[in-house]
Amino acid sequence: MTHTSARRPTRGAKHGVQLEPIHDSSNVAATSHDPITNSMQVKFRNGFIYQYDGVPAGEHDALRAAPSVGGHFHQHVKSKYAGVRIG
Repeated sequence: MTHTSARRPTRGAKHGVQLEPIHDSSNVAATSHDPITNSMQVKFRNGFIYQYDGVPAGEHDALRAAPSVGGHFHQHVKSKYAGVRIG
């Protein structure tokens, strides 16, 4: 199952990176990855946006492809990378 959308993505916080919507997660609303800074932005359904630095592009891809985006986020991102609220 892919997590794509025909809707226009939301503008991310850095370098014009676009937040791509995730429709089948009850917790995560959108994500983006900036290959220049190797950072991932995650927008939650509550509207908050967090940035996680040092996240490889492959980890972002795995998050978006996971059967449970929230479960993958908690196990593989939140537990390994420091997040800072940016929005």
